[in-house]
Amino acid sequence: MTQTAPAHPSAEAEVAALLAEFGANDANAATLLVDRHDPDAVAFMTVGTSGDDLVTTRITYGDLAAQSRKFATALAGLGVERGSRVGVLMGKRVELVVTLLALARLGAVYIPLFTAFATPAIEMRLRGGDADIVVTEASQVDKLDGIEGLTTVVAGAGSPAESASGTHDFDTLLAASEPWEDSVAVGGDGHLILLFTSGTTGAPKGVPVPVRALAAFVTYMRFGLDVTDDDVFWNAADPGWAYGLYYGILGPLATGRPNILLQAGFTPELTARILGELGVTNFAAAPTVYRALSKSGAIEGFSLRH
Repeated sequence: MTQTAPAHPSAEAEVAALLAEFGANDANAATLLVDRHDPDAVAFMTVGTSGDDLVTTRITYGDLAAQSRKFATALAGLGVERGSRVGVLMGKRVELVVTLLALARLGAVYIPLFTAFATPAIEMRLRGGDADIVVTEASQVDKLDGIEGLTTVVAGAGSPAESASGTHDFDTLLAASEPWEDSVAVGGDGHLILLFTSGTTGAPKGVPVPVRALAAFVTYMRFGLDVTDDDVFWNAADPGWAYGLYYGILGPLATGRPNILLQAGFTPELTARILGELGVTNFAAAPTVYRALSKSGAIEGFSLRH
């Protein structure tokens, strides 16, 4: 006879508390994700490469709070308000996190767009989500050519001139904006994300993700991945899809546990180097990453806690 393993002794009570917190009628996503945390605590560590060196930068909750307040003002100036839907076509950049939090301050909805998408897939999600503003990066902006009626904010573009087509530079908008002093509490049933399905069984469908879903993300971080205060956590999945967005961006923010954002292309060798040099103890990724690692032999000898 198969026996079911006992649940974590505190899990039931903790989940009930999380649902009450994130599902409350006055739940405020910006407060829950960033403002309530110690401003000096590290929220993310970005990792890039310069020659043979790893370049790491620590991003604090204070950094994210300050930048997202200013970017909320910029977005409001472009017409974003409560209930607006905004596409975000970026890789693992700090600007992606800032944009998500700025939209949360306005009560607007974030539509993730995978950077490997071609123009038709991007346009379908923008049209399906009724979004006419996209925040993107310089390497992706060409994919938006031909999509009519878009206002575009571009990160890392080197301050492009304002144009009739509605192109704005992220850093220029940020520098010119005063902090947004308030944030909209949409409540636990209010929408935070509009995530489109992959479309493997039909046309992709937009799935609204409410603020109360953060309770599920926190539960998975704690009881599924067992991310603790002592871990160096790295979820290497792409935030253009659910696993990377939920448990690489939103879950870490909601729990106050830092995540690593790799700003370079994936290779097994680079992954192994980061695991070793940064002392990663708890690693999560999409199945394709594990397949590549298992065939490479690059991670032999590593001892991860999870």
